[in-house]
Amino acid sequence: MLFDHISIGGGVIGFNSTEKIINQIIDNKNLQNRNFNFAIIDKKINNIEGGIAYNPKLARYGYFNNPIRLSPISFVKYIKNKKFKQELLKYLNNQSGYVDRIWKKKYFKTLDNIQNNKFEELYLPRASYGIWQKNRIFNLLNNIKKFNNNKNNIKINLFFYESEINEITSENKILKLFFDNSFNKFQITKNIRDSELLFSKEKKIINEENNQRYFEALNCTIGIGLNPPRKYTDENLNDIKNYIWDFYAEGSTNNLINLIKKNKEKNNFKKKLKVFFIGYKAGLLESLPELNELITQKNLKIKLFAISSSLETIQKAELNNNKIYKFKYLTKNQICKITKAKEIINFIKKEFTFALTNGFSKYHAWTKILKENILQKMLKKLSILEKTKYEKKYFTILRNLTRFTYPLPIEIKDKMIEKGNLKLIKGSVLNITDSNNKLVIITNKQKFIADIVINVSGPMSTNKINSEVRLIKNLKKNLNPFNEMGFVVKKNFSILNHKNIFIPGTLASGFNPNRITILNSILLNSDKSSKFVYKRIVNLDKNKLIFNNLIKNKNKSSIKITTIGGITARKDVMQVIKNNRFINNKSFPIKIILDGKAGAGKSTFGKFFTEIFDSILIDTGYIFKAASYAISNKKIYKKNYNSVDINKYISVINKIDIKDLLNEKLDQKSLIEITSMLANNKKIRVAVNKKIKYFGDLFSSCIFTGRDTGSRVFNKKNDNVIKFFILISDKIAALRKDKQLIGSKNKNRFFNTTERNNSDKKNIIIAKDAIIIDNNKNNYAFSLKVIFDHINNKLNSY
Repeated sequence: MLFDHISIGGGVIGFNSTEKIINQIIDNKNLQNRNFNFAIIDKKINNIEGGIAYNPKLARYGYFNNPIRLSPISFVKYIKNKKFKQELLKYLNNQSGYVDRIWKKKYFKTLDNIQNNKFEELYLPRASYGIWQKNRIFNLLNNIKKFNNNKNNIKINLFFYESEINEITSENKILKLFFDNSFNKFQITKNIRDSELLFSKEKKIINEENNQRYFEALNCTIGIGLNPPRKYTDENLNDIKNYIWDFYAEGSTNNLINLIKKNKEKNNFKKKLKVFFIGYKAGLLESLPELNELITQKNLKIKLFAISSSLETIQKAELNNNKIYKFKYLTKNQICKITKAKEIINFIKKEFTFALTNGFSKYHAWTKILKENILQKMLKKLSILEKTKYEKKYFTILRNLTRFTYPLPIEIKDKMIEKGNLKLIKGSVLNITDSNNKLVIITNKQKFIADIVINVSGPMSTNKINSEVRLIKNLKKNLNPFNEMGFVVKKNFSILNHKNIFIPGTLASGFNPNRITILNSILLNSDKSSKFVYKRIVNLDKNKLIFNNLIKNKNKSSIKITTIGGITARKDVMQVIKNNRFINNKSFPIKIILDGKAGAGKSTFGKFFTEIFDSILIDTGYIFKAASYAISNKKIYKKNYNSVDINKYISVINKIDIKDLLNEKLDQKSLIEITSMLANNKKIRVAVNKKIKYFGDLFSSCIFTGRDTGSRVFNKKNDNVIKFFILISDKIAALRKDKQLIGSKNKNRFFNTTERNNSDKKNIIIAKDAIIIDNNKNNYAFSLKVIFDHINNKLNSY
């Protein structure tokens, strides 16, 4: 299957991109005859509920670093309704954490008064976004279902896969997304009882690519979250016991608490655990309220340490003055004079100093800067060269100056330091080793022995990423330009060397120059890239692209379809047919008839177009073979068939089902005589023709190969049927059959082609409205092109 778009990662970017593209398709009333295929792939299927950062199961105890007033408008609109309050209350009631109990008691009622300033300054649990995304998933799936049920010739397919993409290659505008050995397909539904997502793993399927470890897509969006921190361990020590390398990805605070309890149980809660954090910012602050409760309320013997090279931490997001703050330095006149990136930093530093000396917090000044888009106005004054300097150097300085967060964890941190429960160590970690069930932390000054180590040192820069994230390593290896901040992207967030790969998140260099909230930024960026992807999808003639690619690779055997007995289709479609279910391909509501002599090339052409149009190829000759097989098993055949009531043969034919054609035993040499007898009987051919028509009615689209299918079966004018007759001389047909037999294990499959065509002459009939394809003079590619153009033109005008 060729996907129109694949999201790598099921979190904010992955889902938002997919939703935006699909909703634009649903809103377009002019689209016709299209199948749109989308996929969301994540290494853990549960991440679809908000990714690592916002998934209610992973973001437990975590809170936003920004208040509601800085949140995305669409998200704020959702949290103002009663349904959100009910969902959030259910979530909080299921938590046993200290920080959640405090928040519920102090702030939950604030959600009742959305006009109050306190509502705007509220810091929500990060799981709030996951709750919203869960409901957006429900809505999207319902919208797709309603859309597909409409009587139009468009269908949207959305698939969910659990796997990890580790490499992307591109060939002839088609991307190949390679994954590891783990591959599962899921159905996502709504549990009506508790309004939760239900993830149902589908029965192990055979991948459409014949077990090739890749997906094919026209476009993909990468949203795999923040880069992991530096490992600090040797490659052969990746699984060091009691070392949490990637705090958030491994389950954040909840995982840490479970690890502490497990270690305490081992020593019967007597020995004091030494727990070291590498880093002094978000990850440490998030876990401190819960760890403090374990120490003060549960009386667990734990000693906490935090190692940092600077010991700079995140500041309180606190408005400490009811007066209106007025700028001293960032006035309109001063902004107009700015020409250099360094001046932006200097002006903001001066403004912060002014705020502090006049009874305001830095957060007061920063709040006003964000509200009035001051940073954006200053950046507009910079030249291209100065903007580059800002992105490479000064953006990081500004980010460190302006990191504010929910005040409670900072207040608890200060108390823990005061009481001696948290000790700060200034130093740079060089390495972590494992020795006698203890962890050894080697810094630039000394060594420390730890029971548990948690790495919260922050994400690595993209230019330093290597084996930590295989996909990033692969993208760098394929010469996609990158710098310390990430991959260089265009305005639509496609990477420079591949206009169909989009990176709207933190992996993009300069993805958020205006320092708006990360959530706001990645939503806006993915909205922008999704509009571009949507235009690429609807304006692209996908069939033509597939056709050109197959022509270029005509010497390569197809790996997307398979033939069993008399049917050719994708392997998963074969399974559907075996289960007596049938395919409604809205994007291709046409039946193709390919008639001609044996050896004319009907099957070759048919398989080619089966792949292009994702259809089903039925070789009508196998209906005779299936009847022969059944007759042989029933032992009703006599060499003098006149001695047998013809109705017995017809009765067998009438009972043949489509799945009877999926039989690899139909080419047995012993059946040739019976098959020949059946094919030369007029009454039996009439019965077979009725069966062909019946099979045709099972599918909205299919391809038939035969002798007289266009003239006898589909003889009435029908707008959704297009007929071809392939001309071929007996000599060329025989030569082609001979080539097919060379090296074949099944040499009894074909008998003499010339004799076969002569004996079947009366049944080889050209329909009056058939398009003649002279396959004597034309080469293979030219004949394919002629047939394709006829089909594609009919499809586009249908």
